[in-house]
Amino acid sequence: MNERYERAGRILYWLVPPVWCLALYWQGLFTWFQADDFAWLNLQVHSWNDLWKALFTPQAQGTVRVWSERLFFIVFKDLFGIHAAPFRIWVFLTQIANLLLIAQITRRLTGSRFAALTASILWISNSALTVVMGWNSAYNEALCAFFVLAAFLALLRYIDTSDPRFNRLQWAFYLLGFGTLELNTVYPLLAASYTALCAKQRLRKTLLLFAPAVVFTAIHFVLIPKPSGGPYRLHLDGAVFETLVTYWTWAVASRQMAILGGAGSRLEPVVVTIFTITLLGFAIWRTLRRDFLPVFFLAWFAIFLLPVLPLRDHVSDYYLTLPAIGLAMLMGYALTVAWQQRFVWKLAGGALAVCYLTIMLPVDRAASGWYYQRGQTAESILTGIIRVRKLYPGKTILLAGLTDELFELTISPNSLGAIGVNDVYVTPESRAHLYSEPLLDDYYTLSAQLALESLTRGSAVVYEVHDGKLRDITAPYSERIRRKPGG
Repeated sequence: MNERYERAGRILYWLVPPVWCLALYWQGLFTWFQADDFAWLNLQVHSWNDLWKALFTPQAQGTVRVWSERLFFIVFKDLFGIHAAPFRIWVFLTQIANLLLIAQITRRLTGSRFAALTASILWISNSALTVVMGWNSAYNEALCAFFVLAAFLALLRYIDTSDPRFNRLQWAFYLLGFGTLELNTVYPLLAASYTALCAKQRLRKTLLLFAPAVVFTAIHFVLIPKPSGGPYRLHLDGAVFETLVTYWTWAVASRQMAILGGAGSRLEPVVVTIFTITLLGFAIWRTLRRDFLPVFFLAWFAIFLLPVLPLRDHVSDYYLTLPAIGLAMLMGYALTVAWQQRFVWKLAGGALAVCYLTIMLPVDRAASGWYYQRGQTAESILTGIIRVRKLYPGKTILLAGLTDELFELTISPNSLGAIGVNDVYVTPESRAHLYSEPLLDDYYTLSAQLALESLTRGSAVVYEVHDGKLRDITAPYSERIRRKPGG
């Protein structure tokens, strides 16, 4: 009987986190491309020279993320075209791998299968993960997490076995991580923190990991110019502490709690205070007992926030993807220890876990649905444009009824190039209702005179965006524009 329970426990250990992830974010599997996705889908590769430029030309604030943005979009578009499902499936598979790695690491550190299972569930439930689970352009966070977790697990295996193969494996994952996200540069600090606290005999070995990080950072700052203004300007001043407090608040109480207003807004300080006192108190208590794991988990949270703390004007909850791993492991460990104490501590630990999930889960479902609806709208409009182009090859397509949000979502970020359609413009009067942007004026606007001439010659069609769909209004629009004074 005990053997059957043990087998069932092992099955649940591996099965529950992926099932929980799918149950929570299933709509993300069916979410279409949107916004920045089209910039990466628009990468044109026709030769080896094109491939080199596509992979290594700095883009998006000077970043060069070879695996998580360039190759991810190039390879999947080449294999599957503009079908989003394979992209989404790959993102989910990466996240499931991350869940299993978190479980393995937490079990090795704490010796508890319960802590491991809890940590994975709490991490994927954090509302910061909704961006990664709903938007392909945030895949860099998921893939960076994979390389960091794989490298750290290899480090733990090396510490346990002294087998140099695990050290080489750590280095392999660590170096590959530089092609995913700049956040990878702080991995040596994570490794050094753990060995300094829990495995001092390996500390000197981990110091060698800093060399590639220093070289990468130097190259990044010297060869890639940093913005002197705007949201990505670095602010190395007292604002970093305010930013840290903001991220901690979002990590334990969700970004959405404050903006909901009413009871949610009033309760946020209470919830944050309770979680802060509990988790810091737990870390201090365990430290006094010579258990430094809680301190390490808090260090994990802080270390992966370090590169983004100077971005005072660009505070985004998806930056919590990697820091939230440390928080989830800390909470999983605290719950495990609480469960070994008297009933009152069991009750307190369970209540905090329920509180955390009560805050996060509704946000997860709502955000997942929001990304899904945005994707549906983008797919409807852009596939509609493809159909119009097939119906009217060679004709100019004029779009009416676009809002700023729809323009940004579907037209502005290179989407027309990604779907292979040109000669698409907004109608002249629509331009007056959209915000001023050089891209809009340079590429997507026809003058009223040119629009009238094209319609008169029969070389243009007009479609109105209505409820996320395209409706042919060429005839009534042509009649209306001709009747205008001066028409």
